[in-house]
Amino acid sequence: MPQLTWLVTGCSSGFGEQFVHAIIARGDRVIATARNSSERLAYAENLGAAILDLDITASKADIDVKVKQAVEIYGGIDVLVNNAGYIEASICEEATIIFEPGYYRTKIMSRTNVKSAPSIIADYAELSQMVEGFVAMTDKI
Repeated sequence: MPQLTWLVTGCSSGFGEQFVHAIIARGDRVIATARNSSERLAYAENLGAAILDLDITASKADIDVKVKQAVEIYGGIDVLVNNAGYIEASICEEATIIFEPGYYRTKIMSRTNVKSAPSIIADYAELSQMVEGFVAMTDKI
């Protein structure tokens, strides 16, 4: 099996951290991302992963620059794992989730923010259409 290059967002803890361990263990290359990556992704760098500072709530222009940097690390990206998340912890009656821009941009707009030119990530255009269709379908439920 050929060695794949993975770009994984949100690797500072949880599933993202587990993805990094699993990807390295299977012999693939990983570009682990998080905000403040030099502090939060030391474990990944020690495992042999490339690390990249990425905030998916940043502007599209900033994310485009980061995607180009990621592509330059290994010359391409085969797999994108859009794992970054956002937690709003509060009592339901006090929550401002709907109006908080960080939540909105992470949960609602992150598909748009992370995907870039489909030619950069192999076969991503078709997958993107499937994801958009699934999201549109589940939004109606």
